[in-house]
Amino acid sequence: MENGVWRTVGGRRIFIKEGQDLATAMKESGKFNTKKETKKEIIDKNTIEFGNKIKNQDKESAIVYDDDGKEIIFKDGEKYKVEFKGKELQELKNMNFIHNHPTDSAYDSMFSKQDLMFAYDNDLKSMITINKNGDIIKLERDKNIKFDSEHKPGFLAGDYEREKIANAKGKGISELPEVANHMDNWMKENAEKYGYKYERKLANEKNETEIKTKTKKSIIKYSNEELYNMNSRELATLIVEDQINRGVIKPENKEYQINRRLSGSSKMSKKQLYDYAIKYLK
Repeated sequence: MENGVWRTVGGRRIFIKEGQDLATAMKESGKFNTKKETKKEIIDKNTIEFGNKIKNQDKESAIVYDDDGKEIIFKDGEKYKVEFKGKELQELKNMNFIHNHPTDSAYDSMFSKQDLMFAYDNDLKSMITINKNGDIIKLERDKNIKFDSEHKPGFLAGDYEREKIANAKGKGISELPEVANHMDNWMKENAEKYGYKYERKLANEKNETEIKTKTKKSIIKYSNEELYNMNSRELATLIVEDQINRGVIKPENKEYQINRRLSGSSKMSKKQLYDYAIKYLK
């Protein structure tokens, strides 16, 4: 049996292993709520999982899936295209459609005119591309966004292609990444005019965001009721552990910082500890 102690935290009996912090013990116990994923977070997670299945292929493949992550269609194509015909097209409405561009070139990873036309013609919820680097480009139809007569959703493909051709004119191969960045900015500025949301996630940027999240944000979130049922020491412990996770406090100063909040000139009342926890731990 592992060394440790049993403690009652917020009215729940949990086991804290030797050397384990309180927050981790609470999480492992399964008796405390963690932050629930939003619908967007679930969809984004599914997009990455499906994208990883096809991003390294040397031919185009496509996966059609719903918002719950259910795979509807998986289809392999040819070097530069994947085709859908007949009954397959009837299953695409309001679905998410991810396909790979078998390249690591920023220019060749962009949406093609055909991608955008396909998304509109088949009333896709989202059209997504992923390249060999893991860079993701996503266009999502939002029927709550209003558009005018000059920017109907069906006009986007043509306007996008004209802008791309105009910007690429006279440029050599070494300058094509500049075209990709220009079109990325153009889509960010104009997609909503046509009733769409647009985003581009570079794999390196994603990794940097994940690292920052792990070091600067609290990992575990708690409900008001759970925090209210904790005593002052438990609240102070969670607050200090959160600050250690975010790099505000050094781990070796943990006990000192907990005691500061419970006694002396920096003493915090139970209400002050609770109010602080509500602000930063939920």
